[in-house]
Amino acid sequence: DFTIDIGVELLSDADVIRKNNRGYTDGRCPITLLAHLIYEEYEAVASGDGNGISEQELFERIELMYGIEKSTFENHLSRLQRHGFVTPG
Repeated sequence: DFTIDIGVELLSDADVIRKNNRGYTDGRCPITLLAHLIYEEYEAVASGDGNGISEQELFERIELMYGIEKSTFENHLSRLQRHGFVTPG
């Protein structure tokens, strides 16, 4: 059985979340997990449209689904570009 404790432990081990004196905060999301999330949300918004979507449309989806700020989104995209998962344009 998968429990909340196991989930918290796995996320902590992967550095997705970090425990501090006030509870848990976000950590550094592994790049492959981040790439997967961006891809899934891109596919949900694009829904087969061969023309693609704008960065703003993708941000709005990510903001809605995960509640992140624009600066965080831009930092994530920069990380994905540095690792070759995303190309500008």
